[in-house]
Amino acid sequence: MHTFGAVTYDPAADRVVVASYPGHMEPGRYTNALADVWPSVRRHPTWLFDPGSGAWTALAGEPVHFFPYSIDYDSTRDVILGYREDGVYELSLASQEWRQVATPGLLGWGSNAVYDSAQQALVVFGSHANDNDVVAYWPATGRHRVMPTPGLRPRGAGYVPLAYHAALGRSVALIDGQTESGAPMAETWLYDLGRDQWERVATADLPFSVGMNYNLEYDPTDRLLLLVAAPPDEAVAVWALRLE
Repeated sequence: MHTFGAVTYDPAADRVVVASYPGHMEPGRYTNALADVWPSVRRHPTWLFDPGSGAWTALAGEPVHFFPYSIDYDSTRDVILGYREDGVYELSLASQEWRQVATPGLLGWGSNAVYDSAQQALVVFGSHANDNDVVAYWPATGRHRVMPTPGLRPRGAGYVPLAYHAALGRSVALIDGQTESGAPMAETWLYDLGRDQWERVATADLPFSVGMNYNLEYDPTDRLLLLVAAPPDEAVAVWALRLE
């Protein structure tokens, strides 16, 4: 099922980190497909996936779940940062322990977060309440605030695809909307934390709404944004965007 923003890649360890669990599969909530096995589950750990061997490893430490919240890799300090309604968390794979480093969270569930390596800060956007505020957290100082962001802003939204484009030093957001004729689409927006400023890239609209089931990542080798998603009733595909 969808994991929203609760999956990230740790390049130092060469591991995919999954800090989520199938909360919507709890029997009686939406489905009873796991009714036979659910009672035997004792814990929902944070998982690591090794792309080289294909092996999964469950972390021994007490898990912190980020469904439906978000995590990302802090390349400055080699830790995983996570953002929830109750605050900011970080995970060191060396210790395999999550710890809370700031409280409270300033956006509710449905937010997504990326690490801005140029500003050395976590950038958080969106929520189930369809906010269009940006929240930033600077791990080095503990500074944590809602950015004022005067001027142009995208519409408010939740579960927004978000990725940090390191070559541009911008966070990229895909915001679902409609064309003038009412057809579904998604707008591409860039956010500059240093300037606290949004920019719309009108030439990079997508011809469908992305919704909740997607994965948006930045490829630093080819300097591309890669989106795994699908229009309604169509096969899953990979979409690539080059921003120069």
